[in-house]
Amino acid sequence: MKGKILVDRAILKPEECQFINKTILGTSFPWFYNDNSLTGDGIFHLSHRLLKRPENRPESSTNVFNTRRFYHSDLTEPWLKIAKRFIKKHKLPFKEFLRASLNLTLPQKIGQCAIHQDHNFPYHQIIFYLNTIDGDTVLLHNEKEHRRITPEAFKAISFSDYYDHYFINSTEGKRVIMIVTFH
Repeated sequence: MKGKILVDRAILKPEECQFINKTILGTSFPWFYNDNSLTGDGIFHLSHRLLKRPENRPESSTNVFNTRRFYHSDLTEPWLKIAKRFIKKHKLPFKEFLRASLNLTLPQKIGQCAIHQDHNFPYHQIIFYLNTIDGDTVLLHNEKEHRRITPEAFKAISFSDYYDHYFINSTEGKRVIMIVTFH
């Protein structure tokens, strides 16, 4: 399971695809500017955060993960339901969601983000590609390219922390994804 890469082109329902096309990919969707994709990498991107990262959640004795107080959008709950559908369909281990965000990147001078892991502890992630564009996701194992995945509208991929990864900036236009991590 650790090194397994899942690809699912049929996880989104037709009405979800229609909503994505009309709303998220539309001209009125609210995106928020970020100076960096990863700390200090200089790759700007736009995001619409759905669920705060654990390190950005307040510490307290009443802090229970996945409560609505960590949701940042009315879209959080519907996207987490889609992610749960994917997790259940593919029989992935699940304890809690760690983070969720819609991300939009545009062509820029820096060709790719840095090789990275999303967390410094064991996790799985799902990337939902919302449009077809260049701008591959590259998975590495033992510092060597293992697999390159090209974005296709409504395709979802999943992999674990077994792989380091990075994305290549698109050269043609906006690259839009929804990413969720969990363990």
